[in-house]
Amino acid sequence: MNKKVLWFSLGILCLTLIGCGQLTDQHTERVSALGDQILNQNGNNTNTGDNDEVLATNKITLTIGDPKASLSPQAITAKCLIASQSVNIVADVPGFLTFQACSDIFFNVTQLSKIEADGSIKLKIIYNDLLSKDIESIKVKACMLDANGLIGQKEPQSIIPLEVKVVDEKPYQDLNTNCAELKNWKAPFTQGINKVLTLKLKGDFTNALKQQYKGTILLKLVKEKSTADNTWKHVTSTLPWNFFFDNSATTYNGYMWVVGGFDFNKVLKSINGKEWTETSANTPWTEKPNAIAFKDKLWVFGYQGNTNLWNTSDGSSWQLINSFFLPSYIDIQGLAVFRNKLWVIEFAISDSDFGPYIQSSGDGVNWTPISRPDWGDFYPRKALVFKDKLWVLGDANYAWTSEDGINWSRTTFTGLPEPRTTEDYSVSNNKLWATISNVLYSSENGLRWNREASNPVFIDTLLSYNNLLWGFGNGNLWYFNNK
Repeated sequence: MNKKVLWFSLGILCLTLIGCGQLTDQHTERVSALGDQILNQNGNNTNTGDNDEVLATNKITLTIGDPKASLSPQAITAKCLIASQSVNIVADVPGFLTFQACSDIFFNVTQLSKIEADGSIKLKIIYNDLLSKDIESIKVKACMLDANGLIGQKEPQSIIPLEVKVVDEKPYQDLNTNCAELKNWKAPFTQGINKVLTLKLKGDFTNALKQQYKGTILLKLVKEKSTADNTWKHVTSTLPWNFFFDNSATTYNGYMWVVGGFDFNKVLKSINGKEWTETSANTPWTEKPNAIAFKDKLWVFGYQGNTNLWNTSDGSSWQLINSFFLPSYIDIQGLAVFRNKLWVIEFAISDSDFGPYIQSSGDGVNWTPISRPDWGDFYPRKALVFKDKLWVLGDANYAWTSEDGINWSRTTFTGLPEPRTTEDYSVSNNKLWATISNVLYSSENGLRWNREASNPVFIDTLLSYNNLLWGFGNGNLWYFNNK
């Protein structure tokens, strides 16, 4: 047969499913009505959960097969078994975003089996909401509206199951009345979303009959709302009021530990923040404690005229580490465990010496001085490990960061007030946190900060424990659900 005639014949038999969702007066349906429709389809709830809001939809209706054909089983031939194919796309998209589907999908059915469709569905998404505080993520979901596949128009019990996938991302998933998640972008969106997804379909024609099949794919752009309670919760605690001033808090061996300062040299621990147990009644230091867990021990840098170092495995028996000593004019401004070492950020203030010092140790006993960094007039307040880097933060709108503790880079950020006095910083649930005066801030990347808790609370010390952020200050203990 002439090749041109053959290709022309196949082109007629395998009509392409071509279409593109457009937002027009004729093709717009309200999301609320569509949501009701989904809820009522066969008793199956394919709508989103309580924390999800549907932002936009595309309904892609596929029609394949000959409506005049008999119900006899398909015959396997070298030609296409599906004599006609069509697509219709109806979009419901608000003006502040783009969610547009275009399709050139067609099934070249040459045998009764699972067949991947030629062509694809192109889904263009543009979403630029960078300010909403309630966004947990933006998702693309897909499901069938009427049944778990394409429904036979003469024999409805005959269904062609479908599968869907995002090219180069997720594998094939069943496309049925239960929504499949195709894409998930986690907040915050510092640059917005501008993406074209390529979707592929697969159909199971094993038991297909000679009849017309029809079904509607629903593509949804969904906003998942944050479930976090955006307030500090007060804890009625047995912790003595003295521990809310000049203290140091850390986690060790499954407990929260608070090391007292302000001439109240005791150590307490708690597993729930309410009941506290005293482990040390009279520690060797008198003020300026800095506590951290390292190498299966609790370490405390404390002041008693000069700064010394102690460690303990039980919170009651303390061992002095004679190899560490700082004169009175040098204070410890930050501790961090980084690259399997304990790092100490120090700052000297005297007539003859002003500026930072850094030391590190692999065992807490043998200490190595690091070359003094040139941080200008930067005054450090906290050292943290975040995004595989050592961060040193203060009251300026920049931090010093390092991948090795030796070479430092200045990292500028926005969103925090300046000038300011920062009470404390912490890392919790993959975010940086800061408490300034009575306001709590957070950052996903350290570059852009956002105000968090809606109820102002003065916090002097922050601590991450059991997936919550804990705050000590002004004679009170609070926790914040920062999930």
